[in-house]
Amino acid sequence: MKRQHGSLRYLQFFGWFVAAWLAVTERTGHAHPNSCASAPLSDLLAIEYTSSWHAYEQLSCLETRFRVAHDRRAVFLSVYALTTRRIAESVDAGYFEDSAWVAEYQTRFANYYRRALQHYERGQRRRVPRAWLAAFDSALSGQTLILQDALLGMNAHINFDLAYAVRDVQLGPDRARAYRDHTRINDVLLRIMDEVQTALGQLYGPGMRELDVAFGHLDERVFGGSIIVARQIAWQHAEWLAAGEWWWQRQWMDWWMDETSGGIAGMLLGVSLEPGIRAELRRREGSDPTSEFCRHFPCADA
Repeated sequence: MKRQHGSLRYLQFFGWFVAAWLAVTERTGHAHPNSCASAPLSDLLAIEYTSSWHAYEQLSCLETRFRVAHDRRAVFLSVYALTTRRIAESVDAGYFEDSAWVAEYQTRFANYYRRALQHYERGQRRRVPRAWLAAFDSALSGQTLILQDALLGMNAHINFDLAYAVRDVQLGPDRARAYRDHTRINDVLLRIMDEVQTALGQLYGPGMRELDVAFGHLDERVFGGSIIVARQIAWQHAEWLAAGEWWWQRQWMDWWMDETSGGIAGMLLGVSLEPGIRAELRRREGSDPTSEFCRHFPCADA
């Protein structure tokens, strides 16, 4: 009898240990960097994200895959993986009123990015939103600034994907509470702007951090304000999508968001800079032909 009780206690302890280990790996990510670097991209993109922490883990894996392959699409992923982690941490810390809603919102949002990239890799260009086509094509061309790579991805994800993610997770019976949590995400994003810029500097070139210092608080005001406005518009678009009862209403909204986000991408790519100013910006951010960044990533003369 004593031996049975001892065995029972051992099994209980083992069960608790396994449960704790699974909880930790869900939050820290258990994909080994080496497996991420060598895994076929198609396999990574076939994995649907099932939670906010799972999304962070897989986005980080994709980032590793792109960096090892010297693929400039890693730049946006470095921004996105970090923000995904910070929002997931805020969910766990009880920062939001409805943690489950925000976690589902974040998961669905990440899956929109994954699907756009998956269609792009399969050559299904007609299924890729215009803004994402611009972001992926320009990153692979190597003709953009590092900053443009980041902004083009942010534009596509916020100005196109976000409204669909909010619509999918449903605004719910307590729409006011959902909206408060939507705007609380803005606070998280604003808090980590310096951290994002520092990370870009560490990963891709110290000049990114130098540009931040040179601009002072101007970039936070401009970019932060732009993000808040874009996210507010995305919320309004989500409401229109949810209210659309007829197929033509949904078709019109699809067209409108594709046109507007694609138009913004065109503006980001079409910014006309005097060659000397562009060369100076490339030198300062660290994407000129002699930079460390350009020894590892494509940097075409532009």
